[in-house]
Amino acid sequence: MIRLGNGVYLCEAAGNKVKVVYMGRNICEIFINDELIGRAPFDYVKKQILKWEKREPLSTAYIGHYQFKELVPIIDISV
Repeated sequence: MIRLGNGVYLCEAAGNKVKVVYMGRNICEIFINDELIGRAPFDYVKKQILKWEKREPLSTAYIGHYQFKELVPIIDISV
């Protein structure tokens, strides 16, 4: 989840763009693909989205181990 200015949070979940706008007094509006879904308690929504991002194996929260490869020269100098 990425926090922008003015209480706007963005994330990607299951291929959908999720936008959470904090309204104040622990209330937020939830937008999925720029369509208003509804209002909910902000702390609950943030906790659920962070939990879901940790479970999703292809999310940006998961970084796998990189396997280095041997460099192979492009130019053949065996003339």
